[in-house]
Amino acid sequence: DCLLKRWEMDLGIIEDIKLELSKSKDEAATFFKITSANIDNVDLKSVFIANRMGHNIVTSCLDRAAKRLGIKIASLVNLLNPEMVVIGGGLEDAGDDFLNRVISTVKDWAFRECTEDLKIMYSRLRENAVALGAGSLVMQRIFAKLD
Repeated sequence: DCLLKRWEMDLGIIEDIKLELSKSKDEAATFFKITSANIDNVDLKSVFIANRMGHNIVTSCLDRAAKRLGIKIASLVNLLNPEMVVIGGGLEDAGDDFLNRVISTVKDWAFRECTEDLKIMYSRLRENAVALGAGSLVMQRIFAKLD
C-alpha cells in the first residue's frame, strides 16, 4: 500500500473492493446480492450498504482506507496544526466506525500536542458543500465591492 499514491474521490475504496471481489466468487456473489450492484456499477453507496450488512471484504477494505486517510490527515495535522478537520466527499455515509478508525489512526500517527484539542468530524453540508462554498465566494465578492 503506497501512501503517496494518488486517490480518486473515493480514496481508492472502489478499486480495492473490485480487486478483492475478483479473488473470491462467493464473496462477490454475496456482495452483489446484498447491493443489487454488478462489477461495473460498484459505487460508495453500494459499498456502505454492504458494510452495514457486515460484508467481510468491504469491512476490511474500509479499515485499510480509514487507516490510509488517517495517516494522510496526521501528516497534515503535524504540519498545519488545525483546530478541526472536516471529512466530506460522500464519506459521511461510511458511518461512525469509519470515522472512529480515522480518528484513532490520526492520534497514533500525529504529534500528541497537535491532537489534544483536534476535532475530526464529517461535513454536515454533505454533497452540497461545493455549491454552498462557491455561492458564498460569489456573495463575498459582491458585497466586498459595495463597501
